[in-house]
Amino acid sequence: MKKLFPILLAAAFLAGNSPLFADPSPESLIKEHLKAIGGVDAYKKIKSRQMKAVIEMPAQGINADMVIMSKAPDKQRTEIDLPGMGKVVEGYDGKVAWSKNPWTGLMEKSGGQLKQAQQQADFYRDVELLSRYSEWTYKGKETVDGKSNDVIEGKSKDGSVDTMYLSEDTHLLTQLKTIADTEQGKVTVVSKLSDYREVDGIKLPYKIDIEAGPGGVKMTIKEIKQGIELDDALFSKPAQ
Repeated sequence: MKKLFPILLAAAFLAGNSPLFADPSPESLIKEHLKAIGGVDAYKKIKSRQMKAVIEMPAQGINADMVIMSKAPDKQRTEIDLPGMGKVVEGYDGKVAWSKNPWTGLMEKSGGQLKQAQQQADFYRDVELLSRYSEWTYKGKETVDGKSNDVIEGKSKDGSVDTMYLSEDTHLLTQLKTIADTEQGKVTVVSKLSDYREVDGIKLPYKIDIEAGPGGVKMTIKEIKQGIELDDALFSKPAQ
């Protein structure tokens, strides 16, 4: 036993330092994630997307229909029809971000809100993670809704930090933590994504639950159409 003990000790030491037990690299996890959603080539074949959804805001007692129209490389328009209150419309045409609602009328966004609109309108951002962030860090494993996830943290070139939770089983994105600039200041936003379905060769979530400060939004996608014609005028700031 005295002779065997040093051998066992050495084996334990080597096992602890073996690459087989090393943490996965963020880059390898991102590559697995990109394969899971259908691959970069399949994703970049898509040039436009329209999503129709129902959103619930339990704290406000609101249920509303929503339409999101997106066009590569950097255009987006969102319409939310609030029952009894009117329509909220937001857009970004690649340069100008704007919003129009029954309470404040037409407004142009600037500063942090402009930056946020730019990020949301970035059509291929989800498949260009390795180039859009300057630094990635592996943060370990965490459980989300009873399932194990690999957690990676990305630091963008402007210094903002996003945290991605990738399912250990499917490599799909299950949760995303970001910091949003709002009229009330910076707010931590946690988005949970589930019910992935294949649409035109790529996988997209049909259920998104968003927590931001004291409020939250539950989004259920009803329809996704891709490759449809979307006039550039839809995204431009209206005259009034």
